[in-house]
Amino acid sequence: MYNQFLTGTDIVYHYFSKVFPEPKISERSIITTDNHTKCLICRQIRKRGIIIQKKSDLSRIFSSSFNDTHQIYFKPDVPYYFVCHKCYFLLKAKNNKIALNNWFSSYKKTIVTPNEVLAFHSSKNEPKAGEKIYKQDKFIDFILEPPEPPFVIYVFEKKQYGPMFWKARVSWSKDLFYIQFYENEICIDRPFLLSLLNEGVDIVLKYKKYLNYFSLFVNDISATTLTRKVREDNMQKELEDVLLHFKQKIPQEYMYLFSESSTISFYDYFQTKLTKKKEEALNVF
Repeated sequence: MYNQFLTGTDIVYHYFSKVFPEPKISERSIITTDNHTKCLICRQIRKRGIIIQKKSDLSRIFSSSFNDTHQIYFKPDVPYYFVCHKCYFLLKAKNNKIALNNWFSSYKKTIVTPNEVLAFHSSKNEPKAGEKIYKQDKFIDFILEPPEPPFVIYVFEKKQYGPMFWKARVSWSKDLFYIQFYENEICIDRPFLLSLLNEGVDIVLKYKKYLNYFSLFVNDISATTLTRKVREDNMQKELEDVLLHFKQKIPQEYMYLFSESSTISFYDYFQTKLTKKKEEALNVF
């Protein structure tokens, strides 16, 4: 049974602390205090961590690849900065294969549970931290059928963006969960998402002469390559009404998920469902 107050940092630390050795810390930097102190990075109140006397010394914590320090709040006029032992571990630990900080930036999409890590990569990677590696296009399978909670999911593209573990919210349900998408948090209602995709399939199946996945989720009807057929058959008004009604159901935060530039693509899932429904319709006859 897991504590409902776990943070993304707690989940990620729980896994990686089992596969990476503790980083070495100067004895004079270690602080264990009864006066619980807020961590500079994860902002959680912790008892154990390290102290940094000057802001200029924070380079000991953040590598050159960490360019997300604008998210860290540096209080002026404090006697020292406190970094909890979990955040310090996740930023400084290394094994004989890779520094953990570099491991985080080697995958654009990651799902972490207390007992396993699912990582997604466009090419074959050698596991360096016991992670299970899948092709990028398999990520959608785990969005539509996520692992048992608790888990955290984060997605980012920029190689030098910095670890996302301290931002990601812990998900406690397979039907309502969160994706840390760059600096934004997206709440996924899985039953609604599945019904939305299925409704889209039905619309494309009905208007297959005119519409496709991209005209449903990305472009308006006037921008599709099928415009000429639409005009010839005088279908402009009907299709505009259908598309408007459908797109009004899509939450604003979902729109980037369906865009052509998104790192999360539902296209293959959509096409598979469409093919299956076409085959089922043919079998009726």
